[in-house]
Amino acid sequence: MAHLVKKIVKGHPYWYVRECRRVNGRVVTSWQRYLGSADHIAARLAQPASAPPTPTALHVCHAGHVAALYGIAQQMGVTDIIDRHAPKRAQGPSCGQFMLVAALNRICAPCGTRSIPAWLEQTPLPRWLGHPPAAFDSQAFWNHMHRLSHATLRAIEQDLAAMVVRSLNLPLRTLLFDETNYYTFIDTFNERCTLAQRGHNKQKRSDLRRVGLALLADAAYQLPLFHDVYPGNRNDVTECATIAEEMAQRLCTLRDKCEGITLIMDKGQISTDNLATLGRCDNVHFISALVPSNHPELLAIPLRQYHEFPGREGWRVYRTQREIYGVRRTVVITHNVQLQDRQTQSLWRVAGNARRALLELAGRLRQPRRGGPAPARERIAAQVARILAGRHMRTLFRTRIYESHGGWRVNFSFDRRAAERLITTLFGKTILVTDHHTWDTREIVEAYHAQYRIEDIFRLTKDGGGVAWFPQFHWTDQRIRVHAFYCMLALLLRGVLLRTLRAAGYTMPAETALAHLEGIAEVAHVYPDNQALLTTNTVTPVQRALYELFHLERWIAPLLGTTD
Repeated sequence: MAHLVKKIVKGHPYWYVRECRRVNGRVVTSWQRYLGSADHIAARLAQPASAPPTPTALHVCHAGHVAALYGIAQQMGVTDIIDRHAPKRAQGPSCGQFMLVAALNRICAPCGTRSIPAWLEQTPLPRWLGHPPAAFDSQAFWNHMHRLSHATLRAIEQDLAAMVVRSLNLPLRTLLFDETNYYTFIDTFNERCTLAQRGHNKQKRSDLRRVGLALLADAAYQLPLFHDVYPGNRNDVTECATIAEEMAQRLCTLRDKCEGITLIMDKGQISTDNLATLGRCDNVHFISALVPSNHPELLAIPLRQYHEFPGREGWRVYRTQREIYGVRRTVVITHNVQLQDRQTQSLWRVAGNARRALLELAGRLRQPRRGGPAPARERIAAQVARILAGRHMRTLFRTRIYESHGGWRVNFSFDRRAAERLITTLFGKTILVTDHHTWDTREIVEAYHAQYRIEDIFRLTKDGGGVAWFPQFHWTDQRIRVHAFYCMLALLLRGVLLRTLRAAGYTMPAETALAHLEGIAEVAHVYPDNQALLTTNTVTPVQRALYELFHLERWIAPLLGTTD
C-alpha cells in the first residue's frame, strides 16, 4: 500500500509517495515518487487542470519473464536454502542472490559473469534484490563461487529437491536418468582442470576438451533432482557406477514422499553392479533398454509370436521373462515397422556410399603411377577402414587387399543375405528390461519412451533456446561445478513455471510463455524535475492472463490497456 514519507533535507521538509514490501525478512522500497515541499504541493493543487508535463526521458526494460521466474524463486525460498548452507555476514549480496541472478541469466539472456552487471541494468532485479548492478561484478561472482564446495552444492541440491517434491506434491512415479557432455575451450595445457578431458563429443567437437553431466529428472515437468559433473573421458556405465550409491540414497530420500519410484535409464547405464546398488533401495524399480546385439536369442524370436500393440499403428510386442544380469526379469521386445523402414533406407544409403568409395579406391590403385613410391598396404587398409566406418558396413562388406604386378589392389563383395538377416532380425526392434513384473506391457513401453524428455532437457541446454549451458568461461573444476549447479537451478525454475502453466490449463511450452512474458515491459517516465513514474506497456490478452497467473503485480507496475 502506498504511503506518504517526509524527509528532512538541509533543514527543509520534502514529501514523497512510496510503496514498500518485504523481501527475505527485510522491508525494501518497491517504488518512490518525489512530490516536493508542502508549499510546492499546495501550489500545484491550486493550479487549474492542465496537460501533464512531457517526460524528458523514457527507460524501458522487459520485465515480465524476469518477474515470473523471480517470483517462483521467492515462493520456493531458493535464496534462503542456499544461504543456509553458505552463510556470510550481511555485507553485499548473499551467495543465494548471486546464484539466483546467474540462474535467471541462463534463462533470459545468457552471458559471461563480466557482462552480468550490464544485463542487470536492463532489468528490475537490482530494485528487488536491494543491490546495484555493480555489486554483481565478475570478481564478486568468483569470490562467492569459492564459498560453494562440492559437498555444499550436494547438500543444497538435496534440500531443493526435497522442497520441490514437498511443495509441488510431485508423484515421482517415474524419474529419468541420462548423461551427456559439453565441449569447452579450456587450454590443453591447463592442469588446474581435471574435469575437462578429451573424448567423443556429442556435439561433434572431439577436438576440444569436454565435461560430462549426469542428470536425474522428473518425467512430468523435467525438474532436475540430482546431477553430477564428471571427467569427459569417463564412459556412461562407469559414471553411473560411480554415482549409483549416492543416487540411490537420493532416491530413498525422495521415495519417502511417494509410493514408489521407477527409474528410466538408457542401455548405456545399466550393469550388474549398478542394478544391484539401486536394488538395495526399497520400492525403487527400473526400466531400461538392452544392447540388441548382446542378446541374439531374443532377436531370433520370429515376428509371428508378437502381438499387436493397440494405440500405436505398425507396432507389435513380445513379452517374456529371462535371466538378465543374474536375476530373472521381465523383458518386452517392441517392433516398429516405421522405424524398420527408416533404418533400412539408411542402411542402403550408407552401403551405396561405401560401395562407390571402394570402387573409386580400386580404380585409383589400378591406374599407372606417375612417379613416387606405391602406397603401402597399411595406408590402403586405413582407407578401407574409414570407408567402412558406418554402422554394420564391416559386417556386410568383405574386402581383400592383395599384391599384383602393378602394386597393391583391392576387391570387395557385398553380403546381401547378411543385410536381409539384419533387416528382419534387428531393425525396428527395441529390447526393454524391467523388474516391474506386475506392470502391464503398455505401462512399461510408455514409461520407457518418456526418455525423450530428458533428451529435450539436454537440447534446451545446448541450442540456446531454453536454459543455456553456453557461454561457459570457467576453467577450474570448482567453478565448473558451480556453473553446472546454477544451470540446474535455472532448469528447476523453468520446470516449476511449466507446472504452473499446466495446472492453469495452458498447453503452451515454457519457452513460448517466457516469450509472451518478456513482452511485458516496465517503462520509467522521467520528468524535468527528475521525478519518475513507473508504468507498463500495452499488453496482449495472453500477456495479461500470464501477468495475473504469476501474480506479477507483486513485482512490477500495474498493467495499462490490452490490445485486441
